[in-house]
Amino acid sequence: MVKQDPTHTTSDPARPLCGVMWKNPVPFDRRLVWLALMTISGCLTRNPAVCCETEGECETLGFSDPAPCKVGLCVANACVDEGCDGPEDCTDPGRPICEASHCIVTPPPATPPGCSITGGERIVFVSDRDGDQEILAMPADGGAATNLTDNVVPDFGPQASSDGSAIAFLREEGKLDVIIADAFGADARNVSDDFNAESSVRWSPDMTRLAISAIDINGNGVVLAMNSDGTERVGPVTLATSDNYDVGWSPDSARLSFGTARFQPSPLFGVCTVARDGTDLMCPFSKACKTPVWSPAGIDIAASSLGGGDPGTAPMQIWTTRTDSGSDRQLTSFASGDSTEPAWSNDGQQLAFVHEGDIWTMGRDGYNERNLTMDGLSNAHPRWSADNNSLLYESVRGSKREVFRIGADGSNPTNLTNDGADDHSAEWARCP
Repeated sequence: MVKQDPTHTTSDPARPLCGVMWKNPVPFDRRLVWLALMTISGCLTRNPAVCCETEGECETLGFSDPAPCKVGLCVANACVDEGCDGPEDCTDPGRPICEASHCIVTPPPATPPGCSITGGERIVFVSDRDGDQEILAMPADGGAATNLTDNVVPDFGPQASSDGSAIAFLREEGKLDVIIADAFGADARNVSDDFNAESSVRWSPDMTRLAISAIDINGNGVVLAMNSDGTERVGPVTLATSDNYDVGWSPDSARLSFGTARFQPSPLFGVCTVARDGTDLMCPFSKACKTPVWSPAGIDIAASSLGGGDPGTAPMQIWTTRTDSGSDRQLTSFASGDSTEPAWSNDGQQLAFVHEGDIWTMGRDGYNERNLTMDGLSNAHPRWSADNNSLLYESVRGSKREVFRIGADGSNPTNLTNDGADDHSAEWARCP
C-alpha cells in the first residue's frame, strides 16, 4: 500500500509526486500507474483545485480505479487535508473560502464597478433611483451604473482617494457621519461617530489623512484631520460657534483649507488654512466668500467672493488669494448674477465655474472666458477629467438632476445618466 508523508514535497528528488513517500516496496509497473494517476489528478501541475491522497486515507484505493482519492488539496506540491463544512472551518487566511468541502484561496478581486483598465477613470455619483440617496459608479463615458452603497439611509458627497482604492462619503443616520469604504463599496466603516453634522470630507493628496469639517457636541464649528481609520486625530481647530465648510488640502498635503462664517453671516465666509497638525491657523482671505479650492501648484486659493461688496446687491465674483502673501485678485467682473463653484483644471492653467446656471471656463488669469453650456438650465458642480479634455457637471432636467459630460471646448454635451432619477454630485475616480 502506498502511503504519503505530507511533510515532504517535490523539492526532494527521491519523492517527486506531491510529497509521496514510498514506504513499502512496490513493483515498478505499479509506480508507473501511480505516476499516471497523479498526473491526471493535477498534482504534477500544482493545480490547487484538484485533490490527491494523504497519509492514512483511502486504504481501499486500487490502482485500477481511475479516480484519485479526493480528501485533500495539492498545495505547493504537497497534499494537505482541508476538509470543511463552512468558512468557519477555514482558519488559514490564505484560503478562507469553503468550496466543495475544501478550503480554497480567495479568488482575485474583480475590476471595480465602472472600471475597464487600471489607471483609467470612472465616475462616482449620487442617485435616488432606488428610493433613497446611494453612491453609484459608472464608466467614464456613461453606461450601466452599479451601487457602491445599498441601504435605507441617505449616502452622499462621495470623494475618491487619489489612487481610487477607497472612497469617503457622508451618511445620514440620525446625524451626519463620515464613512470610508473600498473601491467596491465594501468594508464600510464610520470614522467620525463622535461628531455631529459633518458637512464635508476630503482625502489628502498623499492619501494618508482625511480632513473633516463638522459641528462638535457643544455646537462649535471644528476642522480636524485623521488617519483613514479614524485614529491619530489632530485638532480640532475650533472657531467659537462658527460654521466651517468646504474643507480641502494643499497639493503637498501639508495644510488644510476651509471656509468659515467667522467673518460674515452664513452663507458668506472667509478662508482659513491650518497646518495638518492643527497648528499655525491663518486666515489670508477675510472677504466674504465660499467654496475655496487650492490651485494644483499650491500658490493660490480660488473662491467665490463679494470682494467687499454689498451682500444685498453686489454679485459674487471669482477671486484668488495667494497663500504666501495674502494678496487678492478678482478674476471675473460680471455686472449681474453670481459666479460660484470655482474648480481648477489639473494642470492649473484653467478654472471652471458656474455663472447664472451655466458652466464657464477661463484662464487662470481671468482671461478667455467661455460659456460651455449656454442653456441656463441650472447647471452646477463642474469637475475636470484627469487629462483636462472634458468636464462633468450636473444639470436640472424637469424636476431632477442628471450627470452630464462636456468637452473642455463646449463640444458634445452628453447626458450620462438620463434615467429620470435625481443624479448628482458626480466626481472622477481613478481605477485602481
